[in-house]
Amino acid sequence: MNNLDFVSLFLNDGGNEFFLHLLPLTKITYDSKLPAPAGVSVTSKINLFINPELFFKYTPRQQRDIVTHEFGHVIMQHTIRGGKDKFTNLSPMQKNIAADLAINQILGIDDTIEEIGGVNISRFSEALNQAGYSGECLPFQSFEYYAQILSKVQQDFSDKFSQIDDHDQWEQSES
Repeated sequence: MNNLDFVSLFLNDGGNEFFLHLLPLTKITYDSKLPAPAGVSVTSKINLFINPELFFKYTPRQQRDIVTHEFGHVIMQHTIRGGKDKFTNLSPMQKNIAADLAINQILGIDDTIEEIGGVNISRFSEALNQAGYSGECLPFQSFEYYAQILSKVQQDFSDKFSQIDDHDQWEQSES
C-alpha cells in the first residue's frame, strides 16, 4: 500500500479528508516486527509504521481509523509529550492508554475502538472502577490528565485493552 492507496481509505466510507493533507509529509514503512498494527514518529517528516500482517486483517474503515488515530498522535504532539523522559512513573502501556484516550474521543472512531478492543472512555472508566479507583474521570481531557489518573491507580491494564498502535517509535521523534 502506498500513499495513493491511503488516499482511497480517507475518501471512501466517509473518511476524514483533513488527514489527506498529512500524506505528502508521510513516509510509510512496513515492519512485520511491530507489535501492533501501526505506530508513528516525527522527525523531519511523519514516519508511519505499518505491520502488514496485523494491519490488513482489519476492514478498510478500521484501517482508516487506525491511520487517523496515528495522525492524531502527531497533531496532539503526543510523540513529544509522551517521550521516555516524561511520566517516568508510568509503564509504556499506561502512557499508551492515556494518549489513546485523549485521541479516540475527539476523532469519533469509537466504533472501531469498540470492535477491536481498544481503549475508550466507557471501557476505561469500568476498568478504573474494577481497580478500586473512586476519583472522577472526565471525558475529553488531555493526555496529561489521564496519565495523572493512571499514576494514582498503579495498575497496568495490559490485560484490559488491545493495542491498536505501538508508541515505542515516539523515542525516535524530534522535539
